[in-house]
Amino acid sequence: MEFLKKSIKASPYLGVFCVLTDKYLIHPHGLYKKEFSGFEKFEVELIPATIASSSLIGVFSKGLNEKLLATYLIEDKEKKELEKKGLKVKTIDSTAIGNLIAVNENGGIASPLLTEKQVKETEKFFEVPFKVSSIGGSDLTGSCICVTNKGFVVHPNISEKEFTLLEKIFKVKGMPATANYGDRFVANSIIANSKGIAAGENTSGPEMARIDEGIGRE
Repeated sequence: MEFLKKSIKASPYLGVFCVLTDKYLIHPHGLYKKEFSGFEKFEVELIPATIASSSLIGVFSKGLNEKLLATYLIEDKEKKELEKKGLKVKTIDSTAIGNLIAVNENGGIASPLLTEKQVKETEKFFEVPFKVSSIGGSDLTGSCICVTNKGFVVHPNISEKEFTLLEKIFKVKGMPATANYGDRFVANSIIANSKGIAAGENTSGPEMARIDEGIGRE
């Protein structure tokens, strides 16, 4: 599995600016060539975009395979451009939806900040069951977890009960970890799919080892 250390728009918080699935990498416009280097090994289509006229794509949306769940603030022209690329895009009455859910092909977890209706809409769109839970004392559930179909890494303050719940939901093993030299909200600093992992450039060697153990399973 490929493991990169990168910056996007001079920031190590890759998950704030990008959405990576097994099908595509949605990224801000105007990136330099070096910011793309290495992602060809992830076997995805690179799609430049904005959401809500913003580069904060990972905050305003969450993806799984060819599907993208986006904030209601997404503009019609932005949604149509993504759909032209073959994505199935659904909007939801939430703003920072990327910070509130985590999902793989087996299941998902949603923040208690979402309503029952929003969780059901999310569940129906991604076609996997969702559970509602905070993680490590935070309701920003989506920011606390970076998950793929091979594994996950999660906020290190997670309880044993919460960790067991995640393994049951995602049906993969995981690892508590930090990134970018101590960022506990790992999904802000890491993007990953079944082929590779990209962590922020400030991620230390020991952090890389834990991330690789959690997600980089063959």
